[in-house]
Amino acid sequence: MRITHNEIKNRTYYHCQNCDLIFCPSEEHLSCTEEKLRYEIHENNPYDLGYQEFILKFAGPVLTQIQNRKIESALDYGAGKGSPLANLFAEKKIKVYEFDPYFKNHLHLLEKKYDLVMSTEVVEHFRNPNEDFQKMLSLVNNKGILALMTQFHQGVDHFQDWWYARDLTHVCFYSEKTFNYFAEKQALKVCYLRTPVAIFLKQ
Repeated sequence: MRITHNEIKNRTYYHCQNCDLIFCPSEEHLSCTEEKLRYEIHENNPYDLGYQEFILKFAGPVLTQIQNRKIESALDYGAGKGSPLANLFAEKKIKVYEFDPYFKNHLHLLEKKYDLVMSTEVVEHFRNPNEDFQKMLSLVNNKGILALMTQFHQGVDHFQDWWYARDLTHVCFYSEKTFNYFAEKQALKVCYLRTPVAIFLKQ
């Protein structure tokens, strides 16, 4: 099903009626250079109190889910220029490694597996969601946790004026139905699912 956004006239989006994903076709994505330039102006300062409060909306549910689990290694996948997650989880004596294809392209980190893989405000940028999710899942140990943060769309009727879609680097939009579909296909257990956080157990 084809849909549009009222404030972005030059872009088309499609809605999958099976999994409820809304996505922008690849021919309308920004180039990698354009995308990185937009990331450069993001003010995600790990020492900014407002940003820390934003991240706590994610960290709180994650810490609740892992409190009775032995977590020895964690990866912040798509960490950007800097993330407060490493400091937050250090208090729990969890070492967080940081990977980002533009700013922290430490490819050796993608050769390991982790008890916890976290990704905040990243999956909406996935250009090839099937391939990108498989890559991320491959980094999670069996019985490990995958934790995601992204704004959930509330249906096609609300998409046309949705603020989250105004960012041209955002090309995939998920809902609770999308993540339940994803979990079923990947044999994951849904541990927590409430916008903007989705947490899964790899079985």
